[in-house]
Amino acid sequence: MATGTDIAAFRVAVPEFASLTDPELSIALDETDMWLDADMWDPPDFVYARWYLTAHHLQLAQMFTSPGSSGGGGTAVSSDLFVRMVAFGERRVMFGERKASTTEGQITGPGAGQMEDTVYGQKFLRLRSRNIPPILSV
Repeated sequence: MATGTDIAAFRVAVPEFASLTDPELSIALDETDMWLDADMWDPPDFVYARWYLTAHHLQLAQMFTSPGSSGGGGTAVSSDLFVRMVAFGERRVMFGERKASTTEGQITGPGAGQMEDTVYGQKFLRLRSRNIPPILSV
């Protein structure tokens, strides 16, 4: 169960989610705790892993709940886990799909490819590789 201290520390470490309420952050941290085993991590790294995975999940939730937006001044953004197109009036800039998003499945488990889609997921993966070595089968 996330404590007030956990929530305050998360707000400092990841300030872009400061607008969320304490109960919302508590639920997000508690959900992350279901997926992480503290015994598999060095204690200082576990704190960061918990923050990064929580922030990753919150950022993905934001991406899914606001897939596209249209702002003032004739600007528009179309998004699907990453920006596909940005328009300014009649000018448009379109982007191709990232390779990491297309190769998920064979080596990684379901959803593992999404870890590359946020900066917090990438930080979590780097920290995880330092604490939990991959298993090789020959």
